[in-house]
Amino acid sequence: MCKPEKEDQAKDAWQQFAALSKEMDKFIDKNDTDVFLDLLRQRTFFEEKIKANPEQSFIKSPQGQILLKEIIRVNKVILQKTHIWLNKTKTNRDVSQAYESLGYTNQSFRWDQKF
Repeated sequence: MCKPEKEDQAKDAWQQFAALSKEMDKFIDKNDTDVFLDLLRQRTFFEEKIKANPEQSFIKSPQGQILLKEIIRVNKVILQKTHIWLNKTKTNRDVSQAYESLGYTNQSFRWDQKF
């Protein structure tokens, strides 16, 4: 494979990685964890492609540095949001377990019935 082709592949992988990162940020805001995790799997694929390609001229270029800074910014935001989501999930679980330990369950009443 010639060098220009590897450069194009590297550039494409970095751009795909950035685009998927931005999409992940959108879907974590929507609290859609299934889509978020699917995007994470896709992004991992491009991360492996980046690691496997020794060509680094794109990411060292001014355009690549701008993209890299944007990826770093979005990753920090995603990390913060996932920590918040995880803490909310743990709190909800803890509250649920606390009510269950007191014997509160909704097994005796059907909330979906028509009145």
